[in-house]
Amino acid sequence: MNKKINISCDVCLDLIPLVRDKVASEDSNGLVYEHIDKCDSCKAEFAYTDNNQDIIDDKKIIHSIRKSLFLTALIFIACGALLGVYLSNSMNMFYNFLIMPIVGGSGYLILKKKWVWTPLWIFILSYVWLFIQNAFEGMLSSGFTVETLYIPLFYSGIYAGLTILGVVIVALLKYAFRKEGTE
Repeated sequence: MNKKINISCDVCLDLIPLVRDKVASEDSNGLVYEHIDKCDSCKAEFAYTDNNQDIIDDKKIIHSIRKSLFLTALIFIACGALLGVYLSNSMNMFYNFLIMPIVGGSGYLILKKKWVWTPLWIFILSYVWLFIQNAFEGMLSSGFTVETLYIPLFYSGIYAGLTILGVVIVALLKYAFRKEGTE
């Protein structure tokens, strides 16, 4: 017993987005298609919304969110590294025993398989900073000496080692708290 139901243009316009998004019931689909066969203005609206609908791509949105989180995390790592390197020749240098492992652990979590870049950049950044600082101080006092090369190397090695310690701690914690597979 197929009974034809006539719907108004307002009802059809309300149902068009549901039909277009493929969430309407079969009955609603039938009503809309039946109505647009008879009504040119609703047919034009259906064709307009069907052809010009901006399709939301979930993968692009997720990629965009991941990219912004990744960049935010890299900025966090860079700020921590810069803070640690800045504290290198001050009375607060022992804060690096906290800062550098946090930077290393964050680098491990954020960069995943590319975590090795974190201690490498810490080493390079701290070496350059300390070398420039020592070279400038050496020029003011006694000139360029061999210590100008070796002292930054020593401290940079310590900072890179502390960063690797942070990586190891986070990797062990991740291993300890991993989810067991269901048997």
